[in-house]
Amino acid sequence: MKKILALCLAVVLAVSLFVIQTTADASEIRVLLNGEIIEFDVPPQIIDNRTMVPMRPIFEAFGMEIDWDGDTQTVTAIQADIVIIMQVGNVTISVSGADVVLDVPPQLVDNRTLVPVRAVAEGLDANVGWNSDTRTVTINTQQSTFHPLDYRFANVPWPIDTQDVVGEEVTLRYWFGIQLMNEQTINNTGTGRFMETWRELTGINVEIINAHPDAGMRRQQLNTMLAARVIPDIMDFQWGDPNFVPTGPDPMIEAGNILAINEFMYAAPNLRRYLDANPSIARQVKSTAGNYYVFPFIRDDMETRTFFGPLVRGDWLRALNMEVPQTLDDWEVMLEAFKVELGAEVPLSFNWAAIEIHNNFIGAYGVGFGFYVVDGEVRFGQVQPEYYNFLVRMNRWFEEGWLDNNIRNFDGPTMTANITTGNTGAALGAQGGGIGAWMNLMRGNETYPDFQIIGVPNPSLRRGETPMFNGITGVFGGSGAAIGGTTRFPTLATRLLDFLWTSEGANLASFGTEGLTFTMIDGRPVYTDYVINNPNGMGAALGRETRATFGPFAQSSDFIRQFAAMPEQVDARRVWYNSGTADHLLPHLMRTPEEEEEFITIRNLVNEHASIETARFIAGHRPLSEFDDFVAMLRNLGVDRMVEIQQAAFDRYRVQ
Repeated sequence: MKKILALCLAVVLAVSLFVIQTTADASEIRVLLNGEIIEFDVPPQIIDNRTMVPMRPIFEAFGMEIDWDGDTQTVTAIQADIVIIMQVGNVTISVSGADVVLDVPPQLVDNRTLVPVRAVAEGLDANVGWNSDTRTVTINTQQSTFHPLDYRFANVPWPIDTQDVVGEEVTLRYWFGIQLMNEQTINNTGTGRFMETWRELTGINVEIINAHPDAGMRRQQLNTMLAARVIPDIMDFQWGDPNFVPTGPDPMIEAGNILAINEFMYAAPNLRRYLDANPSIARQVKSTAGNYYVFPFIRDDMETRTFFGPLVRGDWLRALNMEVPQTLDDWEVMLEAFKVELGAEVPLSFNWAAIEIHNNFIGAYGVGFGFYVVDGEVRFGQVQPEYYNFLVRMNRWFEEGWLDNNIRNFDGPTMTANITTGNTGAALGAQGGGIGAWMNLMRGNETYPDFQIIGVPNPSLRRGETPMFNGITGVFGGSGAAIGGTTRFPTLATRLLDFLWTSEGANLASFGTEGLTFTMIDGRPVYTDYVINNPNGMGAALGRETRATFGPFAQSSDFIRQFAAMPEQVDARRVWYNSGTADHLLPHLMRTPEEEEEFITIRNLVNEHASIETARFIAGHRPLSEFDDFVAMLRNLGVDRMVEIQQAAFDRYRVQ
């Protein structure tokens, strides 16, 4: 009997959720139950931004008896021990004695009772799907593993007593598939105080599943779990990043590996409120089919998005009586001085992969690496004429001995060694792993007592110009927490994750436990001495007490300001952000499964060829006179088709 209730609720919920993603006439929406179309005498309609669907045809499809009380405008649906009571104008409905609060109350339209279904409990005993192309809701009654009372968790206040709600103790299994700041404390043991406090505040028991410490092996671990259908209830991963999930999230949903969170937004009012207030971010978090597939990791503040750029030995500039470089020509004068006058063997150190991500130096030429956008047109930088000019410059720097001989495979430990031994005077690095790490390493160093790393502007070609890029990252990169497709408790998992989108949960994620790791001063969370002067380091303390560096929440700028609080770090963020623009960054785009398959095949060939040949041009192993041949090969490999696919995805994003 509970299955009937679940199926009915599934239909109304699915219809409600999917309407938000379209603007077409609601009459186009079809509802299929086990492949059969449910006919409505009054079509679904959009009222107050919610889809209203007639309840009678759905209930009758499952043999439920419907009673209408015209005096009180109350509808009652009954079958055996299932009783659903709804009253027009009342946001609270009764489901077998349990109250469920709706976003919008039931309403009368053309003498039919329609209900807003976003907040009605999900089809707890059925799988619900959505096809955006045909605007079809599909209900399957045969495959669900959902607990029939899971929907009751939607409106239970924290902390939740699962024994009281569903009659059993529930433990959710959580796989942290992305490395955290303190992996041994949280990722593998689950004993960090963050986890303890999260359990305490929500009342939800969580078991941490060991994640492999190697990123590549984590992907294999995930594939093994999915193939064996031993799927955790919650999984942190780069679900929207084709480098990690080549198919994209929609096939993962269709395969039952993860769930479309749309179906459970009734239990996530805090995330929903955030997405409603930030529609441009909401569009990035959706899949091509219009599914929310993760509780996302968001950087929505310029300070949280600005953390990487050009770095220079400030003490060396002072020793040489040189100004901070502003242009590429200034950099050449500085690098030559570092080499000739200070004996730097590798004046400039950087990893080529980092420069491709953050567009350092190349932005001076009005071009970027890979995809970027200009006046609504998607472009690929390595086939642009300006890329040739950039290669000419980098080749000259290499020939002058200002770059490492192996820039393509240059690693972090080598860069740190070069910086701290005086072999390098400039680098591309982060505010934490660069400025903070190197200055802490060199504190009290007798050889370089005045050692200082400063952030300098992204250089322009000529003074007064603004580079095309300032090195900041996007708001959303496809990472977050997905709900496992076989979980018995999707509503409970949703409530657990939604807690991190409350003010209390956000503080827990970024700052830990009030009174121990932070205090509130003038309405802002401030780390205590326990964190700032922790004998194991601030990073270790935050790793145990918080999830500040990554998690299914919006990262706090207050965290960045305190974690990277050295004057040099604060100045670096300001200098980097103000020396360029973010106007040409593409948002996080989702391609259709068919596009994704074609795109990945082409991208792998194009990127590999572009990276190898770029390194050969710079090192002089291939003459720059062959640049046109290089571009022709990229076109033969399909770069133009790849741009077409990105353009189509960008155009869809803009009209959502």
